[in-house]
Amino acid sequence: INLLIGDSVSSSIMCIKFFGYVQRIYTLFAASVGRWNILKKHIKSLNPKPLSETRWECRIECIKAIMFEITEIRNALNELQDTILDAAVVSEASSLSEKIEDFEFLLTLSVWYVLLSKFNIVSKSMQKATFDMNNAIELLRNCKIFLENYRDSGFSDALKSAKDLAALLNVNAQFKAVRIR
Repeated sequence: INLLIGDSVSSSIMCIKFFGYVQRIYTLFAASVGRWNILKKHIKSLNPKPLSETRWECRIECIKAIMFEITEIRNALNELQDTILDAAVVSEASSLSEKIEDFEFLLTLSVWYVLLSKFNIVSKSMQKATFDMNNAIELLRNCKIFLENYRDSGFSDALKSAKDLAALLNVNAQFKAVRIR
């Protein structure tokens, strides 16, 4: 399952960019104790985590932290912009704050949260020492059915979730117009 997810992500430029932004959020705060303290001042319980190329379980933890603490993370990024004197840090915080407010980012966050949550349940179950092949077959069958259903109705659910996040952030719930060259 981890290999399947990894190949899926690496085949999409949008997914590569999305997980790059997620990693940049963590890296910006983790690079300095002072910045980490600013983040801790704003968030309630979940922390952004570093990404791993092989352990996709950590990715759901990263996304969960952003999904449920998005306004707090944005507020921490805005505080970095206002209090830090390093131009590179201010620029990075500004860029990430704008990205968090981008509706495409919010939609991608919503989609990956649901998908990785489901994959994580299957993956954790299959790693148990008492797990047998019949359970594995059933779990994978259910996962396949979930993906087929998600393909049909998941986008509308993710769109609603992204609109809720946009309302929470008080940003426009529309995709930015892209100029055609």
